[in-house]
Amino acid sequence: MAEAIVSLSVAANIIQFVDFAARITDKFYKFYQSDSGVVDDGPDLKTINSDLLAVLEELQKTTSTTKTSSPGLAKLAQECEKTADQLNKLILPLLKARFQNLGKRAALKAAFQAIWRENEIESLQEKLNSFRSQLTLHLLVSLR
Repeated sequence: MAEAIVSLSVAANIIQFVDFAARITDKFYKFYQSDSGVVDDGPDLKTINSDLLAVLEELQKTTSTTKTSSPGLAKLAQECEKTADQLNKLILPLLKARFQNLGKRAALKAAFQAIWRENEIESLQEKLNSFRSQLTLHLLVSLR
């Protein structure tokens, strides 16, 4: 029985290693071949984030000039802006590495950084999505 558990554990570790190696290889290839115009499959986070920051700036201007706006909306916009700035700090080095003609070593380093930061980026995206829904709710209430 113990041998079966050990062999299952070894098989799971091998599968996990192969999955990690495949993800690293995919990212490495994208970073290394970036000069040939290879585009990422996901959304353009930099464009979305910069658009969000522009909207938040406009929202903060509007809430500061309007006396009837709720203080919760302004605070929510500030927190959303902090999260968007954090996301920008995470993705900016990856984007710079992405559009440079990198050597093999630098591309491999950038691929490892992208994989390590993947969970952090996803959690910040989820946080921004929840901020977006809250901002939408506040704006709908203020329009009523």
